[in-house]
Amino acid sequence: MIKLVYRKAFDEITADQALLVQTTEKMGKAHRAKKHPAFRQYAVICAFVGVLLILALVRMESLQVQTPATARPSAGETATSPADMSGNILAALLPNVASHYVPFQATSYGGSKAPAPFFPFSYQELQESSVAVLLVTVEDIGVYRKNEEAYQPKASFGTYLYTVKVDRVLQGQADTDNGDHLAIAERAWADPVQAGQVENIVDWQFSPYTFRAEATRTLATGKQYVVFLQAKDETGCYPPASNGFGIFPIDYIDQEAARSVLPELEEQYKLMVKTTRAPMEHDLLFRLSSLYVKRDFL
Repeated sequence: MIKLVYRKAFDEITADQALLVQTTEKMGKAHRAKKHPAFRQYAVICAFVGVLLILALVRMESLQVQTPATARPSAGETATSPADMSGNILAALLPNVASHYVPFQATSYGGSKAPAPFFPFSYQELQESSVAVLLVTVEDIGVYRKNEEAYQPKASFGTYLYTVKVDRVLQGQADTDNGDHLAIAERAWADPVQAGQVENIVDWQFSPYTFRAEATRTLATGKQYVVFLQAKDETGCYPPASNGFGIFPIDYIDQEAARSVLPELEEQYKLMVKTTRAPMEHDLLFRLSSLYVKRDFL
């Protein structure tokens, strides 16, 4: 920034011959005045003020919110506040899980260069990364931080905890508590409500950090989902497979089955892989996987 100001000033001087002459005369006078004690005192004061200004600029730059290198797959339209921040249902049904977490709190945005969420390149890859496939109903949603993160003032991420009731085990097995309940933990991107505010933040918006279809990213209480789960973590939660790609709303599966034919969608996917090699385009792999889910489990 400072270099640009100096360059602009220099260009203005060299572009105007009259101004160039005036500047030369002033520089000569300034050189002769350097021997005067008053001038020396004035120069010291100006130098001190300049240092203060530079320190202020550095401080301002350090407070600017840093945009992560990877794009937020669910920013903007899908960012939502948690459905239930009280944690009453989680604590009542899954106290062991609740003991590892506290409701999300932070006062400063800690921008970070997070790696992109994992994206499977086939339905088979999604299956292979899962230990269980379940049909569940979401009963509670909240955004939390682990206990060891509770007193850190800065945050870029939290953790969605979905308290779900297992309606049916479709494949594999999973441990449940208190009437067939378990917790699913998904990474939550945290955004300050006021754009550009980086300190003393009192409210946040959250969005699942995942590459699943945009229309399905935000979960809702009372809805049914087919979920592909990885092994239970140290807090007693089950992470969704492929960073949340393996969560399929039942209504989305039904809608896709009504508008698409599996063999045709398979051909579209094969053609896309050969040409663009970008299976995330147009949610094609997610749509295809939802039809496989219906064929295999529903």
